[in-house]
Amino acid sequence: MNNKKKVFVTGASGKIGRLLVEKLLAGGYELVLLERRDRSENRLNGGRTVKGDILDAATYSSELGGVDTVLHMAAITHTNVPGSYFKVNVEGTRVLMGEALKAGVKRVIYVSTRAASPNGGGYSVSKLEAEGIVQESGMEWVILRPAEVYGASGKEGIDMLLNKLSSFPIIPVIGDGRYRVAPVHVSDVVSSVVTVLGDTSISGKIYTIAGPEAFTYNELIDRVLRIKGIKRPRVHIPVWIFRMAARILLSLQRGGGIAMDQLPRLLCSKEEDISPAKRDFSFCPRSMDEVFFGMSADRDGKGHSENDRA
Repeated sequence: MNNKKKVFVTGASGKIGRLLVEKLLAGGYELVLLERRDRSENRLNGGRTVKGDILDAATYSSELGGVDTVLHMAAITHTNVPGSYFKVNVEGTRVLMGEALKAGVKRVIYVSTRAASPNGGGYSVSKLEAEGIVQESGMEWVILRPAEVYGASGKEGIDMLLNKLSSFPIIPVIGDGRYRVAPVHVSDVVSSVVTVLGDTSISGKIYTIAGPEAFTYNELIDRVLRIKGIKRPRVHIPVWIFRMAARILLSLQRGGGIAMDQLPRLLCSKEEDISPAKRDFSFCPRSMDEVFFGMSADRDGKGHSENDRA
């Protein structure tokens, strides 16, 4: 690998992006980071921030000269204005791909989502449409679809459960809790992006980047409770009640971070097969037990240390 390849990065300030930038800088890449705000903390060891808007090509097109690869991660992930998903995630991708092709960029890596689906609500549909634009961009492409990412100290999803569950007197579960998740640690996502970026023989593929285990949401709660070493009762909230309550809260402007399309995004069917990533670039994610206990998990969910395998 030429350690001085130039990479144009969008979405570098996200929970994956911040760790990824550190890895790429340490690997000797020359980075240009497109941000809507000027983030001087990324101006180190060859990385620099360009203030711009993905929809406004004039703010960044001149920076694409000499770029080998566009690493596109920027997206709106939560909004109750559905048009915003399509304006930024779809049209923003279209503008960026057009400018990159004109500048002579050869390759694009698009970080999408395992929830890309026609049945997952506005965000999911917008990411699926953006994938189509990437595939038709005229450049070599790879699409990575991360599952439910944890380990980045986030305030929602699995990170929220890990950080806040101890303070919950009860655990609310939407619906029957049988919808599935495949938790993947943020460091494993970052490693997959770094590996794919460094291997130009990988092209024209879509990869699911998920953990080695898939659970129902009920099973995930059990696993997190075991990790935390606590017991809590759970209460199942019918989907229609949750939807109605969310709409009422939003109408009263008390919805906080609720986005209505999070519900279909949670409930929609998602791909769990990571064998193509294992085969093509030796993707080897850690289980939750390995992350928290240094153990591997058998199908019964019980952890075993490496010494127990002998």
